[in-house]
Amino acid sequence: MNKLIVLAVIMLAFTANVFSQVQATNTAGARILAPLAITSNVNMHFGTIMRGTAASTIQLTPANVRTVTSGDATLSTAAPTSAAGSFTVTGESGLVYTITLPADGVVTLTGPGTAMPVNTFVSNPSGTGTLTGGTSTLTVGATLTVGFPQTSGAYSGNFIVRVDYQ
Repeated sequence: MNKLIVLAVIMLAFTANVFSQVQATNTAGARILAPLAITSNVNMHFGTIMRGTAASTIQLTPANVRTVTSGDATLSTAAPTSAAGSFTVTGESGLVYTITLPADGVVTLTGPGTAMPVNTFVSNPSGTGTLTGGTSTLTVGATLTVGFPQTSGAYSGNFIVRVDYQ
């Protein structure tokens, strides 16, 4: 009888252990995105400007509209003409990207005379863009300060536009 009780207790211990084990299945996953890239298509150019009798500021919009916002410089239609900066952004279709433009005080145009600051960068789209079909066009404008007296000649400088997935 004692052997029977011992056997029953052992069987009950194994049975209780089997019933107390519970498990679940989970699924692991990952999403791989196409790399985000930006390519420069058209270089920004403020066009040909005739200096005035005082320092002037020239605003160039992302839609390539130039305006003298202060001073008395005159905008010329002579070559080279103005152009907003243009970029192509490529990546994963439907995703949103953020745009980082240069801060004020970072970009200057250098040439035969005093360097001219380029500030107040703006873009279209502004702040963020969406990759429709995996691509988006980004245009950039800014404001140029022409000193007085600014030496005649060609001026140039580089600027960086950064894009990141949001």
